[in-house]
Amino acid sequence: MVFHGTILESVLWILFFADVSDATREAEQVFADDLNMFLEFRRAIPEDRVLAHMQQRRESVHEWGQANRVEFEAAKEHLLILHPSRAHIEDFKLLGCVIDSQCMMKHAVDAIVAEAIP
Repeated sequence: MVFHGTILESVLWILFFADVSDATREAEQVFADDLNMFLEFRRAIPEDRVLAHMQQRRESVHEWGQANRVEFEAAKEHLLILHPSRAHIEDFKLLGCVIDSQCMMKHAVDAIVAEAIP
């Protein structure tokens, strides 16, 4: 048992979590105890196929989690497409930053306009 907040906690977690890349097939980015997968697809691939592929990767990670006694918080899981015309969800937060799923930077522009108006 390693107590939360100790020096060894981070090191041991990284060592334990390192083989999740077998499930993600090297498409992951790990930050502390967060796992993000980013995949790139050609524009010609239909959205349903993109989402189905992403769902398969999600299921692989969940299988890895079951085998390694790691539970993922369902409320923090999202499948989404970032694209100016193909985005299918609203803006979302990632590590505290608002991400515009259409890549138009609307929140940033609105913040600048609000600062500029006297």
